[in-house]
Amino acid sequence: MQHRLAALIGGSLASEVILGTFHGMCVTFLRKHGSKIGLRPNWVICDRDQQLQYGKSALNDPQFSEQVQINPSSPKPLWKRSRKQNPKATHPKKCFGRPKLPTKNLWLHYIDFPGTQVALLEENYRSSSSILKASLAVVQQGINTSIRFTHRNHAEI
Repeated sequence: MQHRLAALIGGSLASEVILGTFHGMCVTFLRKHGSKIGLRPNWVICDRDQQLQYGKSALNDPQFSEQVQINPSSPKPLWKRSRKQNPKATHPKKCFGRPKLPTKNLWLHYIDFPGTQVALLEENYRSSSSILKASLAVVQQGINTSIRFTHRNHAEI
């Protein structure tokens, strides 16, 4: 890849460019600057087998097990905590939890929570126009609103 880049922009410029996959570049930056965010110099990326091994050993550790029993984590306490910090916080299910009204739940959200802002999906870089048209047809059934998908960033498939 470095050779192709050198052919395109010249060797001196190409030598200044950092190339790699997203994950490869992340590893490079973490190896070089990881200490600045608290990583120890001997940190490693675990594969799946190592992750399972560490997870099992942590679960078997009596100190870990004791800690979980003392301080169990579940969404409800987290929600209560966030509600204490922010009195306007809502229960996660409140937003979309009205039964038998799946297509209207989002719009009822605007009634329950005045000031909610709408972000229209006018530019969609992943979907073809046929998918956007089908999505729009489904969403607009029974809903009086102005949802728009006006254009896409790539050619029709």
